Amino acid sequence: MTSTGKILTRSKATVDLDEIIEGMTAIDTATLEQFMQQVGNLVARKKAPNHLSERESDLLMAINYCIPAELQQRFEVLHVKSQSGILTAEEHAEMLQLIDQLEQKHAERLEKLIDLAQLRGVPLKMLMQDLQLVQHA
Repeated sequence: MTSTGKILTRSKATVDLDEIIEGMTAIDTATLEQFMQQVGNLVARKKAPNHLSERESDLLMAINYCIPAELQQRFEVLHVKSQSGILTAEEHAEMLQLIDQLEQKHAERLEKLIDLAQLRGVPLKMLMQDLQLVQHA
């Protein structure tokens, strides 16, 4: 990316970041999620020192895993319905299942963060600051 917010392509053409985002609106959700995962992996590699071990790279990729947008969106719909008091019994059961899935993903991520902190010999809080991760209350 150049300092003007444009991306230089291999063909030496420049494209505005906004144009890329605009073009991505036509991409199906599954492809967009795959793209986001690859971008997350790229961000992890750029944030990390150049001398990462394979284990560190694997941990960083797992830490940067994105919850599928469809799963997150469905949970949000059910949560709003729950807050409004219009959730059916079936939807309640689905929401509980989604909560379990989301909690499992968060727990796995935390395990990977702890593993990486131990591998690097730093406190978890320091690792999270180094990776510019937001701590949740």
